[in-house]
Amino acid sequence: NLYLSGVIGKQSTVNGQTAIGELKNCTNNGAVYTAEGSKGSGSILLAGVIGDVDFGTASKVADNLVNNGAISHKGECTDNRLAGVIAYNSVGSFTNCKNTGAISLAKGAKVNQCYIGGVFGGNMNLGTMSNCTNEGALTVADGIAFNGYVWLSGVATLVTSASTEIPTITNCVNKGALSVGSSTNKKT
Repeated sequence: NLYLSGVIGKQSTVNGQTAIGELKNCTNNGAVYTAEGSKGSGSILLAGVIGDVDFGTASKVADNLVNNGAISHKGECTDNRLAGVIAYNSVGSFTNCKNTGAISLAKGAKVNQCYIGGVFGGNMNLGTMSNCTNEGALTVADGIAFNGYVWLSGVATLVTSASTEIPTITNCVNKGALSVGSSTNKKT
């Protein structure tokens, strides 16, 4: 797996304890991308702030995470998650997260499945998400080669919970345009 982001590539638990207590006031202003022809045998997670995070508990909160840089995938892999702020989250809650950077699955990309979110690419066991905003355009270019599916969403593409508690999402807004190329195989 490849975890590529502007601030933290992958944060996880160590001996059952989260390696980070807080994530607050983090900003990325640089571009994050894979080059055309790059290959990954597993997942590729691209994000402006964090590629993959697992707080270990939904009570841990990330606050005021901002991405202003462009996020783009041109390579080849089995499973992609692209997002302005966090590509994949296992457990945790998020407030005041914002993306203004453009996010694209660029011409030349070859994927099996892809989750593209303005703020979050995928969220498992989400606690809460509040006051999160996307202002960046999300684009799937013409002629993308993929065998599975592409999920595209202004704020979060995949939100699930393995517990009996239902995730709470409040006051989240998408202001960015979403577009899929005309010759792209559009399975939804």
